[in-house]
Amino acid sequence: MIDYDTEFIVKYKDIQEELEAKKNDNKEYSEDDVILVIDELYRHELLSVFRSEDICDEKICSTMIVLWDSIRDYPPFLEIFNIFRKKVNDNSTDNDETFTALFCFDTFYIFHKCICEFINKREISPHILEQLKNVVDTF
Repeated sequence: MIDYDTEFIVKYKDIQEELEAKKNDNKEYSEDDVILVIDELYRHELLSVFRSEDICDEKICSTMIVLWDSIRDYPPFLEIFNIFRKKVNDNSTDNDETFTALFCFDTFYIFHKCICEFINKREISPHILEQLKNVVDTF
């Protein structure tokens, strides 16, 4: 069993869009305010899915290893993963490092959905994979 919270709903990207709209519409929030709030929310949500209190918790690393071992042979994911690897690691062969990079701010919100579907159904729906591919393509 993988100790990853598949019931947790990641919202930082949606909230970022809402705050950006408010910032632009009525100047209620400054750019710095939005960055500060969203960065903190992202960190909180990342820790939450791993059921951890600290980013240095060994549980996060060990869970990532189990996740990678579980999903690395799933061809639809692997295709997108290889595109991502070329973009972030310049053809590096360190797949563990690349997999960890998928938890970065720019990809985590959609990657979490992929992980949840894979853990719960042993597959990832094509529309979620397409969303991940779109994010990876703009990376």
